[in-house]
Amino acid sequence: MKGAAAREIFEAIGPDVPDVCLEKPNRVRKRDSDNFICMRLDGEYSCKFGFDLVTGKSIGGSIC
Repeated sequence: MKGAAAREIFEAIGPDVPDVCLEKPNRVRKRDSDNFICMRLDGEYSCKFGFDLVTGKSIGGSIC
């Protein structure tokens, strides 16, 4: 997910977390044990998530 919706979610899900993959001023926020990740990279917002199609449970949608 990208754009305005991703920015709204990024702002809503709480504090930045340190991430070894990114350098400042880029920022990362995570929820649900890393299953939902939102990032601000070079001023652009995006959120990544995934679903296990067999169980229907959420899984991580991004890797470093």
